[in-house]
Amino acid sequence: MWVKAYDDQIYRFDKHLQKFLALPDLLRNQSLKKILFTKILAVKGDEIWLQTANQGVYLINDALGAYPKYIKFDTCQNGPHKLPSNHITCFHLDELHRAWIGTSAGLSVLGRADGCDYKATTFLNGTAFSGIAETSHRIWLASKGNLFSTEKKNYDFKADKVTDGEISNFRVSKSKDMLYCSTSKGEIISASEYKKPVILGTVADRSPLSSIIQDAEGDLWVESARYGVVLLRPGSSKVIKLFPANNYDIAAWIKRITMFEDKNHVFWAGIRGYGLTFFNTHQEKMQSVADKNFAGGKKLTNAIFRGYYDRSGVLWLLSDYGGVYKVLFRQYDFNQTAVNPGSNIKADNEVRGIFADKEDRLWVGTKSADLYVYKNGVKQDSPFAKYINFNSGVYSIFKDKDGTMWFGTKMDGLFKAIINKDGKLVQKDHFFKKEILKSVPG
Repeated sequence: MWVKAYDDQIYRFDKHLQKFLALPDLLRNQSLKKILFTKILAVKGDEIWLQTANQGVYLINDALGAYPKYIKFDTCQNGPHKLPSNHITCFHLDELHRAWIGTSAGLSVLGRADGCDYKATTFLNGTAFSGIAETSHRIWLASKGNLFSTEKKNYDFKADKVTDGEISNFRVSKSKDMLYCSTSKGEIISASEYKKPVILGTVADRSPLSSIIQDAEGDLWVESARYGVVLLRPGSSKVIKLFPANNYDIAAWIKRITMFEDKNHVFWAGIRGYGLTFFNTHQEKMQSVADKNFAGGKKLTNAIFRGYYDRSGVLWLLSDYGGVYKVLFRQYDFNQTAVNPGSNIKADNEVRGIFADKEDRLWVGTKSADLYVYKNGVKQDSPFAKYINFNSGVYSIFKDKDGTMWFGTKMDGLFKAIINKDGKLVQKDHFFKKEILKSVPG
């Protein structure tokens, strides 16, 4: 495990020995104590990429071994290790094992050379970059209001001016063929691998946007300087504001608001002052859980500083008051389904009878005398050879050992149906006595 500490040094933690070892000691070079490390850029196999404060990039080779070595990339190096600037603004390791380093004065692409070495090649000298992303076939780079891209297998860069402001963040789509960009002018822009960039939606007051996430439905949730978080749905240009107008602490290329989709496909946001909130799909608004009682009678604070949602479905929250909150999201026990979602008549969706047969089919009868059959959650074709008019709500359903189906109604007695040679149900009998079998609830 690698840790960047408050002293701007990097430490390797040995889990077996339960000990931390500082980088100068690990590399047997005490001069590294003078280097201010600002970020662990990437960990790939036995390689660690480290960013410094205006002193270039360090690559640690054989990082897990007893005697690691390092390579320094900066403006003072000669030949293959030279960078156009020591001010590192963005970094990306692509699927071809190349390191893309964006600086305030150009781009360096580091490709594998002999052994563990890398060779740097500089492109677009003098251009200041702010972000790098990778889709299926292209590499994308942000520079102020321009979006650069190139095929992965060559370096044929093209540039598109996508905004009069500046690109403030971007997100690769779940399909890996699209890039979504946010801007300082409140725009949400899409750029595909084979089409020109398109503005999908814009915040009405053109206030700045930043970090983006895309959920399983394709909805885009974006940090907003004015409205906390905004929502843009596929096929719509309407940007939905989710929090009261205020001054929210966001910044370009820095994720300040905790946003994630949980394993139940619910969107959550943690904002300082508003606490942990989720999007209520029925009410179309964010709803706070700060006043809800959790296990042991505990309550969450509104003073959320940082959050992390891990792959196992656990949310870790850091508050202004110290300590860490661990939040578990349990799988929903119930899912609600409307049997006739297109109807406004209440009785059409009031389920009165329900039965599961040996073929794993679910039979559902409603107050409005309709009968539905489902298998694996999918509505099946009518089981009847000829329509049966129940005249009243189907309140009970039963199948006997001979395969005969019985349907009890609210006001129209008991119906008996048998299976014909085509496997369809046909009505055999209708039992009705005003005093005895008028209503059959079970």
